Amino acid sequence: MTSNRTADFQKAWDKYAQSTKNHCLALTKNRWEAEDLYHDTWLKAWSHWHKASLTRLTNAYFTTIAKHTFIDHCRKTKRQPSQKHLAEGSAAMFNAGSDIDYLLKPLVSSLTVKQLGMFLLADVYKWPLKDIAQACQQSLGSVKATLFRARQNVSKHVRGHLEKDWQLADEQALHVQLLVKALTEENPALVVQLVNETVPASVLYSKQMKMQTPAPQALAA
Repeated sequence: MTSNRTADFQKAWDKYAQSTKNHCLALTKNRWEAEDLYHDTWLKAWSHWHKASLTRLTNAYFTTIAKHTFIDHCRKTKRQPSQKHLAEGSAAMFNAGSDIDYLLKPLVSSLTVKQLGMFLLADVYKWPLKDIAQACQQSLGSVKATLFRARQNVSKHVRGHLEKDWQLADEQALHVQLLVKALTEENPALVVQLVNETVPASVLYSKQMKMQTPAPQALAA
């Protein structure tokens, strides 16, 4: 059933992709910003479709999501959020663990840790690129290049392949669990830690689990 719905979504997306892209360009008046909006629209459209069990996908569905995403982005840009603050509702579309897992598996399989981390910070948490550069200890140019490659990989390897039975290595599976935790708890600091961390995901996962486990004296109290 999930496979059929995914195929239906991808078929509709492909049908209206050019129209959606043109709409994004009309809204942003900038080719680079239009590309960002186009990627955000796909992510939100898929997430909403997957959760809401919609039966019809129309051009208006995609362009409306693009419009509201653009308006939301303009409001957040006007507020000029810093890396210390979450954009309001940044991870709202990831409010069910199973949905996150379903979307993250192909992303973890297709993108590097750095690419995926920066992709989430930019396209889900809506951090300004300069804040991503500062938090991830990278130059602005490096962040832009990483995001460009990440979005290319999403377009090439993730879209149209969501129904694939993604098999993950142990480290990748732990990476997914850490990202599920970061998104459900709206904790971008954990995403940043994944980007900057030099130890394996298993070590970081163990640290996170220890942080969640109450100390013996706390249990006794």
